[in-house]
Amino acid sequence: MEIISPELFGLHANADISTNLNRSDAILSEILSIQPRTASTKVGKSQEDLNEEKAMYIKSRVPKPFDLELLAEKYDTNYHESMNTVLVQEAQRYNTLLDCIVKDLDSFIDANRGRIVMDEDLELHGIKMMNNEVPPKWTEEKGVGFLSIKPLSRIQLCAWSLCASCKNMARHIVSG
Repeated sequence: MEIISPELFGLHANADISTNLNRSDAILSEILSIQPRTASTKVGKSQEDLNEEKAMYIKSRVPKPFDLELLAEKYDTNYHESMNTVLVQEAQRYNTLLDCIVKDLDSFIDANRGRIVMDEDLELHGIKMMNNEVPPKWTEEKGVGFLSIKPLSRIQLCAWSLCASCKNMARHIVSG
């Protein structure tokens, strides 16, 4: 296969990097999609147990929602204070995402335990968590979240963009 330079089409050379990244993501996603889902681990835990542990761990790490009433009192949203307006709107946006994450994790844990029916969305949620990916409903592209390309792993969860952003926003709210 002949490789054509992106400059031939008037594109920047970095367009080639983006194309290669998208191709490799597509290949890896396809490989993960055919991965067997029923194998048990050496420890004796099933995949369902591991998924539930991961969901419970993530739920324990999700920051608490912001107190919007206190925020509205402390930072008056008017025409002359546009940063206050942005701060309050971002806090509302994060609260929507945090509520969605907690509800989704609760639903996934209940479905995993057999208390509710495991629908297609919850199954996709479990597959994404098993593959160390952020579930689509938590991203800006397909849900209520914000855009992040960081993986959803135990090692990197503390540096996950959501947690870091919420900590930064809480610091800003406290310090002014």
